[in-house]
Amino acid sequence: MLKITLKTSRPLAKYLPRGTSGTKTELRCEQGSTALDVISRMGMPPEINYLLTLNGTIVPMSQRETTVLSDHDEITILPPLKGG
Repeated sequence: MLKITLKTSRPLAKYLPRGTSGTKTELRCEQGSTALDVISRMGMPPEINYLLTLNGTIVPMSQRETTVLSDHDEITILPPLKGG
């Protein structure tokens, strides 16, 4: 089992596990889990282009299914950026 830290912003905090206070939580994941697995596990629509970073590095949508997590990784998921 891996232990990862998941951070998000207030609008996405509703997807964090019940009982989470704030916008940060620790998750336990199976070995071989990917960034997309975390999105799916949280119940977030996978087709949305969230800004996702893994240990501070942006993970493009095209790489989320193949980006394998390691113990103590930190994932940040933010709402899609909107231009104006």
